[in-house]
Amino acid sequence: MDNVLILLRINALPLRQKRRCIELLRSAYHRDGGISDVLKELSAGLPSAAAEVRDVRRALERAERSGLTVLPLGTSAYPPELWHLSVPPLVLFVRTRSDKELLPAASRSVSMVGARKGDSEGVALTKKLAIFLRHRLLTIVSGLAYGIDSASHWAALSVVNEAVPTIAVLPCGGDVIYPRGHERLAQQILDNGGALVSEYLPGTPAKKHHFLERNRIVAALSSCVVIVQAALRSGALSTATHGAEIGRDVFVFPGPFQAPLYQGNHRLIRSGAQLLSTFDDILECSSLEDFSRGEDSSSNPVSRAPEACAVLEILKQQPVIHFTQIAEQLSTNFSIKTGESDFSLSRLLLELEMEGVVRSHAGGQYSVA
Repeated sequence: MDNVLILLRINALPLRQKRRCIELLRSAYHRDGGISDVLKELSAGLPSAAAEVRDVRRALERAERSGLTVLPLGTSAYPPELWHLSVPPLVLFVRTRSDKELLPAASRSVSMVGARKGDSEGVALTKKLAIFLRHRLLTIVSGLAYGIDSASHWAALSVVNEAVPTIAVLPCGGDVIYPRGHERLAQQILDNGGALVSEYLPGTPAKKHHFLERNRIVAALSSCVVIVQAALRSGALSTATHGAEIGRDVFVFPGPFQAPLYQGNHRLIRSGAQLLSTFDDILECSSLEDFSRGEDSSSNPVSRAPEACAVLEILKQQPVIHFTQIAEQLSTNFSIKTGESDFSLSRLLLELEMEGVVRSHAGGQYSVA
């Protein structure tokens, strides 16, 4: 706890002094594998501020009450990839209900970001790519914002497997949801084994400069950054810049050059970002673990939920079949009721279509792709 207090007091220093402290901590960590001794030395030079220490202690008590896990810089649970940032967060607050690891390694994660007002094409691309990556046991990292961010989180949650589904990095305290309209999304992330991450003390509201600060963490927690749609002044461009600065591959959907929502994408391509022509391009990212290039779980019936296996079995029996006939056969032949609250046939068919294994036709007809 003492080290956490010292780190949070350092975090409150003016940026120039804070950077100097970080460099001393970074040197000690790489040299000795720990920062405790340097922290003690630095604490002796910090200005005496009893009120500040009291406020920090109260914030940490609030973190405990809110179920936030505190990850201080230099500890084994702190994501080592964050050290690559010029100004890494000195303390991370993580909120999760998963009994697995708090945060997966960057080598098993992909960041997906883009415009808050992404159009229907951008949202559809986002969902398809997120589902494609999740079926390869990868975690989706994004910022819980409207548009592309939320689409990536929701799509990630639609695929259930042993990997952490999605991580949302917040521009506010870990017990404060921003935007407020995404409280349900945040709840779903927690309910499904994902995580909410913040570098800000509990109770901290979102502020304008927090969004750009948040973006560097989104970039660092992954092996690569994907920009779906970005206008020329989109905050997603800063995520790409941070990613490139710390050696992350940056992938960009090209889109029509005259479309405002893709003008930032084309600027990134001119600056050296990789043009994303197929989803498989991402699997060539050198930082991803080898298993992400291995067996495609979306084409392996054994890895599917029973409902999905049943739907595919029905579709294989005839060239095309109507939605209502699929529902009837599920009920008659597989004892699966499509009206149950935990099963939606339309949602399942959409997921299978996004994977490329089912094709929809006019008039509510479906077939195997």
